[in-house]
Amino acid sequence: MDGSTGHEEVTEEGAKEPIPGGSGILPYTKESRWITMSHMYEWAQRFQELYPNEMEVYYESDSFICYRLQQNVNSSYNLAIDYGYNNPMPK
Repeated sequence: MDGSTGHEEVTEEGAKEPIPGGSGILPYTKESRWITMSHMYEWAQRFQELYPNEMEVYYESDSFICYRLQQNVNSSYNLAIDYGYNNPMPK
């Protein structure tokens, strides 16, 4: 378990929480870190499902995943697209 967040790993549950506010390092500390990282993971999963030939797992360990995203420099993807995890429905 990660002592800084109280969570062992990212989860779909974490991605359903509202994205933490704040700037700088705040979204990456304490409970906000778990939520932010869960959103990032779920976004990557959705993007990889939509564009399996453009994004792949480059390296993976028990605690880290590095993705490789290939795109045409003349026709870039809009990485800010909401794939369903950026604005979850309020509870």
